[in-house]
Amino acid sequence: LIYNAYTETDNLDELSRIISRLNTILNTSLEFDEESLRKKLVREKGNFTLTLKEELTFDEIAKIELHNLELPEIKIGKLYKRYYPLAELTAHTVGYIGSLSKAEITTSNLSYYKDFYIGKNGLEKTFNDELKGSPEIKKSEVDAHSNIIREITSTPAVTGKTLITTLDNPLQKRIAELFMPSEEKNGLDGAVV
Repeated sequence: LIYNAYTETDNLDELSRIISRLNTILNTSLEFDEESLRKKLVREKGNFTLTLKEELTFDEIAKIELHNLELPEIKIGKLYKRYYPLAELTAHTVGYIGSLSKAEITTSNLSYYKDFYIGKNGLEKTFNDELKGSPEIKKSEVDAHSNIIREITSTPAVTGKTLITTLDNPLQKRIAELFMPSEEKNGLDGAVV
């Protein structure tokens, strides 16, 4: 489980103010390309969300919450992140996840979840439906300036299922050692089937 800071403010001047203030609060240097933001605002009109900072520490969450009255536009969202205990050894089989492409946004029912990741290769792609879970969904009433008046419904996020493989971890480690070059030896070329 990770926490991200995001905003739904769709005014470029306000976004600049929010980003500048967040940089001061977190003592960081978040930067966003103004032209890209402009395009995103047009593309996502009426459904704009901008992730400001990913994987917040508890200290950063506390700092943002402390300044909540002056920056009510910044929200903290929960996101489940997949865990790969032996990522570098099993990536060829496990695969990877990535953002939705334009084609996937068009053909899936995930068009409103631009920050949602799906399996792109390997087991991640094959078992995507079981692994992905579902994002938190909130429906809110807003005024003409996109300020939230009240929350109508809220559906919590659901964690995806865990996939257990029969990959032999000690064997994967030994093969990696054989193929990896070191000071004493050259790495092997080839593959293990």
